[in-house]
Amino acid sequence: MGEAALTSHAGGAGHKAAVRKLLEALFSKLQLLVLNSLESTSRLSSQHLQPSGSKTEDARRRPAQQGSVDLSRLEHQQRSEALEQQQQMKILEWENRMKVLAWEQELVREKRRAARQKEKAFRMKKAYYKAKLKRMGEDVPPSSSSSGDEAEKTSDPTG
Repeated sequence: MGEAALTSHAGGAGHKAAVRKLLEALFSKLQLLVLNSLESTSRLSSQHLQPSGSKTEDARRRPAQQGSVDLSRLEHQQRSEALEQQQQMKILEWENRMKVLAWEQELVREKRRAARQKEKAFRMKKAYYKAKLKRMGEDVPPSSSSSGDEAEKTSDPTG
């Protein structure tokens, strides 16, 4: 029962929905982390632009050109980090979308397989009772459903 039960549970719609919700929650948390990170880097850059106390004296001692170069480097680094984080988030989002799509495809496959098995069981049951009625000498009326005719056509090699 162990592995079969786990496989059956993992294939269930309820489990897949729970996993999808979990992934969405994880994605939301990651988005918040990136936003918080972007906010903190923007605060750092604004603090760097407005030095206070002894930092002001140090900034006056430095040549103005070096200060602007440092700021542009810092801004460039922050922008590249922010872009990299955005790209990572997009990658994670697309990976999660692909996983969800794969799960949904598997669910559709399983539903189709179950429907085919159910149809096959119905055809076998119908054939069994039809043969039983013939053995008992009962007249078997012709099938009015087109699916029964199709089943007979597929089983008849001359058809």
